[in-house]
Amino acid sequence: MPDDGSRGQANGGGDAETCAVAAMDATHTGDSRTPESDGSVARPSLHRIDPRAGREHIALRWWSGNSRVWRIAREMLKRIPFARASVRWTLRTFRFHRLYFYLWYFAVPATQRRWRQLCRLSAYAGRPDVSTFALTAAVQVELGGIPVFPSSKGLSLAAPDEKSAFGEVLVAAVENATIHGKTNLIDAGDQVIHHDFYDFEHDSTSEELHGRAIVDAGNSRIRRLDYDAEAVRLPLGAAFVDACAANYAHWLSEVLPRIVLFCGDDRFRDVPVVVDADLHGNILESLYSIVGSDREVITLPVGRSISFDLLYVTGATGYVPFGRRPGKVTGHSHGLFNPVAADAMRKAFREIGVQRPDRGTARRIFLKRNSTGRRLLNSSVIERLLLDRGFHIFEPEKSSFAEQVSMFRWADVVVGATGAACANIVFCRPGTRVGILMGKHRDMPYRYWANMACPLGVDMSYVVGRIEASRSLGIHGDFRVDPDDLIDFLDTVASA
Repeated sequence: MPDDGSRGQANGGGDAETCAVAAMDATHTGDSRTPESDGSVARPSLHRIDPRAGREHIALRWWSGNSRVWRIAREMLKRIPFARASVRWTLRTFRFHRLYFYLWYFAVPATQRRWRQLCRLSAYAGRPDVSTFALTAAVQVELGGIPVFPSSKGLSLAAPDEKSAFGEVLVAAVENATIHGKTNLIDAGDQVIHHDFYDFEHDSTSEELHGRAIVDAGNSRIRRLDYDAEAVRLPLGAAFVDACAANYAHWLSEVLPRIVLFCGDDRFRDVPVVVDADLHGNILESLYSIVGSDREVITLPVGRSISFDLLYVTGATGYVPFGRRPGKVTGHSHGLFNPVAADAMRKAFREIGVQRPDRGTARRIFLKRNSTGRRLLNSSVIERLLLDRGFHIFEPEKSSFAEQVSMFRWADVVVGATGAACANIVFCRPGTRVGILMGKHRDMPYRYWANMACPLGVDMSYVVGRIEASRSLGIHGDFRVDPDDLIDFLDTVASA
């Protein structure tokens, strides 16, 4: 749920995929500056896979979003709430990926049409012929209750009944594996490997919504619809592609911690890493800071594939479901995040935040959100209230990655509407007070930010308002919070 809790519907309602509505909502936390242009981070050796080289059937290329028409239409439509809601409803109601399947069936070789069995990474790693490497020890996390303002909202964010247990983060060496752009599902012969946090009985996937796979959850199998007739062959690599990698919150909570653990282990010092193409400059800045200048980085666009003689696959360190399967209304995760991996990432960027921000008011910051989804309707009122109380208005979308890390590291109090920029709370020091503003909705995964930050010692609270506009977007609708409720939260901060 970057922003609102729904996995591909992050940061304004999308996962930055190149097809359909989830992509139309994607934004990024940062401006257009890149590490290459400002020289702030050493640039590694880049190997870019050509997005135009694969000979997809033309109908498949248009559907998968590789056409210029799709890109222009997406940029125009994502700014219109009604258009976003209409496209989302149409795709989910009429299941247009079935039409895509028939186009695909006659366009690809028969060997590509078969069902493949879904296989957990831990199960695959348990095979006697597979080499595995442990990156972390197992850990158990006890999550506490979260204060909610106002208490009259009737929300209960008490601690879950069960503790969150995370096993070792393992790396498995998979021979003759194939990866595809914008998906963490990995082909290995007649199996498709997935991370252990997936629950296909409950969780729908980005790949299904975007017409790139059909999942038979009951029989634990998948039919892949992404097809690259000219897949690249490489001897060695490590896979970090993901359907939601282009979203800043998903990147910080689900992808980058895995890269930090992998690249921090000398056993994999010379292994190239594969990430998705067209990542935002701030995401690349964070990536380059970890991989350094000596390691090769391969960028893989959607619609293209790479087959490896030997592929290193790192287990999940964070996950929130993309969506719910029809009829599954309970039992969904609000987000699972391994605190050992998150803390390793925080320590990896410790040097970035050595210098305190120049602004004297930066110890208290309000995150101003400028995107088109989940807008705080009375943001100007909230800004004036917080300015009067010594807050600094901070716009993460206009800041570099290093600036964001530094600002959050030295903050004592952070207030902001739910959004991808809130993922920066993982860089806060233990004891930092954070107040997240969000609308009330029955499907809202409220514990998302708390599950991410509380195990790191961050003191979380929620100020909950009412959704008043774009209600057809559900949890993505625009909302308003009562200033008095925010004042109540600030009073608890002052009295602490």
